[in-house]
Amino acid sequence: MDFPQETVQYEDEQALREKQEEKLQSFGYALSRQRDEWIRNRYSAGTDKRWLEDLDQYNGKDNVNRAASQMMTSVEQGYPVTTQHAKPHRSTVYIGLTRQKTNAAEARIADILLPTDDRNWGIKPTPEPELMGMTSDDNMAVDPNTGAPMVDPQGNPLRKKDIARAVMEMARKKADAMQNEIDDQLVQCDYNGELRKVIHDAAVLGAGVIKGPVVTNRTRKAWQPYTDAQGAQIQQIEIVKELSPASFRVDVRNCFPDPGCGENIHSGKGIYERQKLTAKQVRDLAKQPGYMKEQLRKVLEEGPKRSATMQELESEEIRDLARDTYELWEYWGEVEHEDLESAGVSAGEKDVLRSISACVVMINNTVV
Repeated sequence: MDFPQETVQYEDEQALREKQEEKLQSFGYALSRQRDEWIRNRYSAGTDKRWLEDLDQYNGKDNVNRAASQMMTSVEQGYPVTTQHAKPHRSTVYIGLTRQKTNAAEARIADILLPTDDRNWGIKPTPEPELMGMTSDDNMAVDPNTGAPMVDPQGNPLRKKDIARAVMEMARKKADAMQNEIDDQLVQCDYNGELRKVIHDAAVLGAGVIKGPVVTNRTRKAWQPYTDAQGAQIQQIEIVKELSPASFRVDVRNCFPDPGCGENIHSGKGIYERQKLTAKQVRDLAKQPGYMKEQLRKVLEEGPKRSATMQELESEEIRDLARDTYELWEYWGEVEHEDLESAGVSAGEKDVLRSISACVVMINNTVV
């Protein structure tokens, strides 16, 4: 029996690429709508207005000297300054005590949390009750498989307390080694310096954000001895690229968490972080793994575009005047299964009970 041949439709690579770009574009629009909603929610709560008032208080600005500052700017630019029939009023003195008190509190907190001559953290083996009880047990140790008495390399019989102490000593050495490795990594990323910036933000604005640990690419150079074909020993530079953890201070005004998280930020769906990049920095992203070069080309061809919601809600005093910088938005949080598939990421089998977390980077509402 002859069966009819099934017709198989083959799509060319151009059609597949256009289909994927459409999915990525819809993914970017969905994230941008969610971002704008979270931005409006924070501004409607009055958080940004309170932060601006805190900054003015710290810098010793009020309505009088702010108007005087704007007047001096007009004079420097050559514009005429008129009183507009203003009534005479007595001068006022603004005593700037806020900066002095804030700096004193910041220094005190930094001294407590970040001592200069010691670590503010440590790693020790977890005490196990069963193992701690064996440290005073004089009974002979027996092999659980054979039942024969256990002996050390010299043939001496072992007691349970000897094994317990050996295990505790090995755990202590491993904990010390891990502590030294973590300490080296914290020094490399200047963790104390970044944390002092967070303390400053918390003292001035009442909140601070530190991001990390995140994986960063580091290049290490060292001169190593090398023997050539003639047997002569020479020094040759060796360049090694390695991955290492790092933590960074993030301006709290550039962070927009899920408004439904309540008092615990980890209860929310995710968080958006805004960064400013130049065209050179956008091109450098193409050298890093995980970024799509075609999407970066599209962004550079479009030019810098700003979030309309940010431009609408930000005041003129804190609005960025640089027009040639790009807005990069990092989203850390839950994403849909279909959105990851559209970005070319294999997310496995779809399950509504499974939460998928990802880091999505957008520029000009374009997923890159």
